[in-house]
Amino acid sequence: MRHIEKGNEPEQLAQWKIKRKVREDWQPEWKRLKKKVKDTVMDSLLAEQGEICCYCYRDVSFSDRHVEHFRPQEKFKVQRFDYQNMLVSCQADKNPGEPWHCGYAKGDWFEEEMLISPLDKGCEHHFRYTAAGCVYPAEDSDVPVRVTIDILDLNTDRLRAMRMEAIDGALKDIETLSSDEIHGLISGYQRRNNDGRFTPFCMAIVHVLSSII
Repeated sequence: MRHIEKGNEPEQLAQWKIKRKVREDWQPEWKRLKKKVKDTVMDSLLAEQGEICCYCYRDVSFSDRHVEHFRPQEKFKVQRFDYQNMLVSCQADKNPGEPWHCGYAKGDWFEEEMLISPLDKGCEHHFRYTAAGCVYPAEDSDVPVRVTIDILDLNTDRLRAMRMEAIDGALKDIETLSSDEIHGLISGYQRRNNDGRFTPFCMAIVHVLSSII
């Protein structure tokens, strides 16, 4: 994961809640939110995340994405329209036989002490990646990280293959680079590009590059 710094909710969402009188004793279903407002929310979330999935870092700049409620809206109805509880996760749909991962794999499961949040500063330091595209706890004894990886199913064959492809691309000609040049690469993958986007699977790439130095 990568720490996501939340901003203020979009004005359109705030106004919609005022008009609908959203309050603790009455919470309309998410589907009642107008598409125009949902689109504004999505655009705001994408900008916060640099257009990568909040859990696996896949590119979510196009249609394969959904608004993820970190605390599931069916269990935490009061937070259903709380912008601070909203993220963007990958998979708006899936191909036949393809397993769910990330937000849809988590579903309505939630245990505060057993789920690492991308909203927590330093969350990225809990995970380590291999050149083969696998993700593991940085510390083998870290049970919450292991549970998080399992619940989000972050080691599906498809995700591993996508990570490995991204890592292989970053490692191309790595043997010809100096230590300073590798440090420069690492710094580049930690930043957004000129369009405000992060490189897909950037944290996995950063971890593998850092292990080489």
